[in-house]
Amino acid sequence: MNWKQYTIERRKTAFYPRKVALFYVLLKLVGEIGEVSAIAERADCNQAAVLGELGDVCWYIAAVQYELGISDLYLLSTNVNNTLGYADEMFSLYENAASIQQMVAKAYRDAGGKLTPWQKNSTSIPLIQMLANVNWLAIRAGGTLEGVLEANIAKLADRQARGVIGGSGDNR
Repeated sequence: MNWKQYTIERRKTAFYPRKVALFYVLLKLVGEIGEVSAIAERADCNQAAVLGELGDVCWYIAAVQYELGISDLYLLSTNVNNTLGYADEMFSLYENAASIQQMVAKAYRDAGGKLTPWQKNSTSIPLIQMLANVNWLAIRAGGTLEGVLEANIAKLADRQARGVIGGSGDNR
């Protein structure tokens, strides 16, 4: 599954308050990054759990993309050499999420929440960087970005079919 297909499928499982959609998905994105970090830094790190949480990070990256009205993101390659370590990848995820949050917060403060075309386009760069970080974290956990995307959609489709798409926790 590629990113464009994933974003289409993700929208079918979107369940969050529309009135505060952009704030909600930005907050949740940072929360999901924190969950990946908490699992991955344990001595007995469960690689499958890391891959599952990376799927949730992808869901919120796609949600931010959608709420900002960005039509597509292009991760040029998933096969580039990366010399960053785990901690650097996690820091980059946080840093890029924070840069988007800062831009959105300033738009609300200065322009009633209206992002300029330049601001919208500028958010594409940290979103793409976050996808690259997820790609490398997935590889380090023994998976692929494509596999993370497919597993996340399968998990959410199952929850939706059982009527438990809302709520909390992995064991729904």
